[in-house]
Amino acid sequence: MAIIFCLNSIPQREGNLKKIVPIILNQADKFYVNLVNYDHTPNIFTGNPKFVISHFKKAGAEYKFLHYNNINDHDYYFTIDDDILYPYDYARKMIKAMQGLKNKAICCVHGTLLDLSLNGNYYKKGKRAYNYKKGLNKNVKVLLPGTGTSCIYKGTGLKFSMEDFKTPNMADPYIASFAHKQGIPVYAIKREKGWLKMLPQKKSIWGNNPYKEIDKLIRETFK
Repeated sequence: MAIIFCLNSIPQREGNLKKIVPIILNQADKFYVNLVNYDHTPNIFTGNPKFVISHFKKAGAEYKFLHYNNINDHDYYFTIDDDILYPYDYARKMIKAMQGLKNKAICCVHGTLLDLSLNGNYYKKGKRAYNYKKGLNKNVKVLLPGTGTSCIYKGTGLKFSMEDFKTPNMADPYIASFAHKQGIPVYAIKREKGWLKMLPQKKSIWGNNPYKEIDKLIRETFK
């Protein structure tokens, strides 16, 4: 068993890395880092063989899954963001939750339910989120995992390729779609309030979601 992390980062949030990276590095066996539009490699990523650094001029949130198919069946694959502060026991508690579900589910901290009775605007108007900053007193089955707070056990058999992400920056609904079609449930896990914390964003991707494409994918998957 290996614990694999993958992080996407943009230059506007480089200052967050000194808070995130040491905590995650201590929990990871391998740490993939996708630097998007960086003209340099931050010093924090030098000198440790756990890091696998890639540079991209342009890459959407789906690139957090770029290395998923390179891992072994008994490995856990964590996808994280550069605007969230993760705790020191993050991997341990997430894996415990996964094992409590017999490693047959995708686990996340931030998860979303959708009102599928709507004819559209599922993600924009029919969304109920279990926000990662808030507590949750039990595991809750959700439709969409927040892929900045997600873990997949490769042995669940979830299959996809990067070519399956047809539209950029739709990682959450695509992973939800792959999981649903393959009979793999998604759970937001039980946790205390403030277990994960928000870090400065500076540049936000909120509002950049391709809503028409998301609605189309949700309709095709769940209705």
